[in-house]
Amino acid sequence: MLAWKMPAFPAPKAGKHLDIPSISLLAGLFITAIIGITRFSSGDKFLSANVLTPLIMATALLLGYILYAWLRPTKALVSLQLFKSPTFNASAIILMLSGIAVNGAMFLLPLYLQNSRGLSVVWSGTYLIAQGVGLLLSRSQIGKLTDSIGARWVVLGSILIAIAGTLPFVFFTAKTSTWLLLFVLFIRGIGQGGLTIPVMADSYTGLPQHLVAEATTATRMLQNIGGAMGTAVLATIIQHEFPLVGLNAAYQTAFMWSVGSVGFIAVTAIPAWFLSHKPV
Repeated sequence: MLAWKMPAFPAPKAGKHLDIPSISLLAGLFITAIIGITRFSSGDKFLSANVLTPLIMATALLLGYILYAWLRPTKALVSLQLFKSPTFNASAIILMLSGIAVNGAMFLLPLYLQNSRGLSVVWSGTYLIAQGVGLLLSRSQIGKLTDSIGARWVVLGSILIAIAGTLPFVFFTAKTSTWLLLFVLFIRGIGQGGLTIPVMADSYTGLPQHLVAEATTATRMLQNIGGAMGTAVLATIIQHEFPLVGLNAAYQTAFMWSVGSVGFIAVTAIPAWFLSHKPV
């Protein structure tokens, strides 16, 4: 199937080699940032040395990578030239925030189904099939919509759908109708599909050919790191709220943060406005 349907893209004759300083700086940056967030979620105070030390290290490593990429632009793994493109900048921010909101909520959902509604692991996975069906249906149409009206409108619409499919969890209880829960998961899947594909495609808009490979590295990295940070942040919220308000209310607060007016999905609408668009 690949040999038959996949276009033949010529490999570049010259490109960057694997750059060990870049890998070391970037890996250290994200590892120390996640360690700081995780320690905070484990009960350490934000101003304690256990939390501040890795966060300060993460900041120093970020500044170190920027300096390295500026001094060695031909060797750095992710070129600073990428951030001259408004669509790439918007895509990078959206991928990070959607990684936090979408992947973070995916961390919440099975735990919510098991701990709050008392479902087994198998039944939790069965319920989540509804979200997968919505994701499958939306992905069959997202590409066509993006080609016809542009990524901006598809992503903004998907943000609204994702909020509509996640915000009800703020109010759900153990007695909420199963069919209503499945319907909301289905809606959430539709919104999730539109938050990934158009953004990934639009990250390449206007980039010169020699930066495409670096854009691929950067977008995948940001999405994965956003997911890891989202899991840590939402786990922090649950752990902080659970002793104060109880388990179900702690999950409700975490869902509120993932989509609410000050939450991650809603904030994603700001960079989404800078994605490419075409008149309808």
